[in-house]
Amino acid sequence: TVSQLITNTIMAIVAHVISPKSTVLTLLVFVITLSFVAFKKMLDFLIKERKINYLPALLYAFSPFLFNDIIGGSWYFWISYAFAPVFFLYQLKYIKNKSIKSLSIFLLASIFVIATLQNFVLLEVILILFLISQILIRNIGVKESLIGYIKAHILVIAINVYWIIPFISQLSEVNSAVLKNKAFAGGFLAVKNSTQSILNIIMLTGYLD
Repeated sequence: TVSQLITNTIMAIVAHVISPKSTVLTLLVFVITLSFVAFKKMLDFLIKERKINYLPALLYAFSPFLFNDIIGGSWYFWISYAFAPVFFLYQLKYIKNKSIKSLSIFLLASIFVIATLQNFVLLEVILILFLISQILIRNIGVKESLIGYIKAHILVIAINVYWIIPFISQLSEVNSAVLKNKAFAGGFLAVKNSTQSILNIIMLTGYLD
């Protein structure tokens, strides 16, 4: 919960200035707009600027994943989802050009992406796989990429230390709560008893019924 402190504070201030209902509507418009613009810019950077890039950007902005979280998920996911292309794009830009601007935007995006740790972890896995592919296919510098990646993540840890330290200090309690199902009524029983697998995810089990 502490990792969501900044996001919570921003939303609370906005809701106080306008109204809760207007805040939700503003958030939805912001999420859809940022998702579209950021994904388009990411595609322009990864391949090259072309009109066809508007289509996948539009599909990303109105994806079933985002819709699912709007009707039954957490608004933290909306924000994390919207900032994901920003996080990915500017981390790559920083690794490539080492500019302070790219680093600053990447660090800002990381604050919102990391509010949902599963998105953060997924993005990191994708980024590492992408960098490996670039090293193998395009022969980009291994040392340069590694140094840029490490520097960026040292700073990510530094700006997120306000929740990382409390989390680490409570890690044994969190682990016990998950494994022993004592966190709250209902607890993590569904997690313990889950039969989900990578194959089921690939086969879209649960989405086609």
